[in-house]
Amino acid sequence: MCKREKAVLVHAGIDGMFGQLVTILPESSLRLRDIYGGVTLNQKESSALCSCSMVVGAIQTIEIINFILHGKKGLRFSNKIASIDLHSFSIEFIKLKR
Repeated sequence: MCKREKAVLVHAGIDGMFGQLVTILPESSLRLRDIYGGVTLNQKESSALCSCSMVVGAIQTIEIINFILHGKKGLRFSNKIASIDLHSFSIEFIKLKR
């Protein structure tokens, strides 16, 4: 969809006190199915605190604003996943290869 629509996708997800964020550019060969294709859903319901949703959503929003203001050079999470651990207040960046 990103390639066809020439759109940037800023994807975020949360589970408990953990979150992640990735930005996919239209010219990238990387797709969400490449990142999550082998993942099976856990049958238990996951939960997240409202404050965790707000923190991860705020980081996602900043990524989008950076893109609007500065174009692709403003993106911080392109071709990498930001793994956010709110237990330890840390963010680890995982480089994605394709």
